[in-house]
Amino acid sequence: MIITTEKWEARYDREDGEIVITATHGYGGGDPLEFVVGDMTQADVLSFVLDADIAVCEDCGDVMTTDGSQGYTVRESDGAHFCESCVSNSYSYASTVWLYDPREGASQVTVTDIETINQWGDPVRGIERHYVSTDAWRGYHETRLEGYTEITSGWTTGNWGDGISDRKQSFNKWANRVIEGIEECPFRIALVFDPTSNVFSTAVGVWVDSQQMEDFAQWWATTGLDAALA
Repeated sequence: MIITTEKWEARYDREDGEIVITATHGYGGGDPLEFVVGDMTQADVLSFVLDADIAVCEDCGDVMTTDGSQGYTVRESDGAHFCESCVSNSYSYASTVWLYDPREGASQVTVTDIETINQWGDPVRGIERHYVSTDAWRGYHETRLEGYTEITSGWTTGNWGDGISDRKQSFNKWANRVIEGIEECPFRIALVFDPTSNVFSTAVGVWVDSQQMEDFAQWWATTGLDAALA
């Protein structure tokens, strides 16, 4: 990998468990310098060589400069850094949260393991997601919301023309109608859709403003939609 700043260009790799860095002045004004590093971390060495602040991507381990010459994202919950490539890849398995207010309608929030943003790209606080592993190959993502209580959960799928998918359509149609503003819901709710290890199914959570929990639970029981999520 090559990292370039205004002052340096550095290429590095690992040999025999050590970090070997060869840096050449970006202006061509000096002889190449080679560093074989023992105790210092890769990020510390590059920070010294490049005369720039350095961070390591939490996902792929690539090193990046944080002086503005490279794009990156800092996760708010723990300060971890992520390169642009890993941020982009995280959206391929993102969760979707639809926040619904009977006075304002529905708004979309996208949740990844790195960031949570609204439909305009602005950060959203109070919604976080974690991965729950069920075994060595399978697991699911779990999204949680501050100030909301989950009333029910289950899963849904597309309309494949079989008995199981047919049963799911009553919830799918209701959710789409609420999201599109065709049907009103008298409560402030959140519809949470999380990916699973089965590409044909999506985990679903129905959440409500905690202050409206009891009234919503009674109303929800009259809809008969719980059976569609089972």
